[in-house]
Amino acid sequence: MSTKRTVSIHASIVLALCSSRYFTIMPEPCQVCFEPCTKSCSVCKTAHYCSPEHSRSDWKRHKRECAVLAAGIEKQVGFPLRVKVAFFPAAGGEARIVDLPYKLGLDSCTPTFPFHQLDLSPLLGRVTPAKTRIEINGFHTGEPLGHQLQLIYNDNFLDGKCPINKCIEELHGGRGYGWRDNVILVRQPVPEERYEQYQDITEDDIKAAKNYFRQGGNGRAAIEASKALEELAFYKAMGFQFVDLKS
Repeated sequence: MSTKRTVSIHASIVLALCSSRYFTIMPEPCQVCFEPCTKSCSVCKTAHYCSPEHSRSDWKRHKRECAVLAAGIEKQVGFPLRVKVAFFPAAGGEARIVDLPYKLGLDSCTPTFPFHQLDLSPLLGRVTPAKTRIEINGFHTGEPLGHQLQLIYNDNFLDGKCPINKCIEELHGGRGYGWRDNVILVRQPVPEERYEQYQDITEDDIKAAKNYFRQGGNGRAAIEASKALEELAFYKAMGFQFVDLKS
């Protein structure tokens, strides 16, 4: 059999498999409940929903990204979107809510849930950011928040060359850890599918962070505890089992 005829036969098989008779559209997860569905947003065709109710309930979040998704993520110029974050300025004063630019990106592991790439430069400058997680209203004790907060700060602030954050120092009266440089507070939803997405911060979130700073004591311990929790979650995800030696 000639090469040309072999290619022709292979092409015919591919066309047959891709025809409506053989080809089935794989369902995408709903943006709200993550259950498989085939209906999508009528504008961007990217966000999928299992019901009109879930589409309406998610519109407040989805509407600011819909036009970008409709035009194509690859066509974004700069950081066209905005999310509200809390800013704790090193110069002092009250923590305040500000808009922070971000853009959408795609991850092969969660292609239907674009991640948010924050532009930290307006508030942190050109530094290497580090993160500490807050999940309760306070430091050692407090009610669960139902979502995650993250403190984003200069990764090199422990070297002592950055100015003391007077905004945070005013909260603990000099009795807590000497956080340095500007600090940002962002809000993340709980579902793992949205791990790299951010929601608008609220005044209650700022109150929880203030409690964290007031009760936190040694900030270095808070950072180490956060890293330990992340390492524990990683090893559990890898299938490792842990034994409680106290029992």
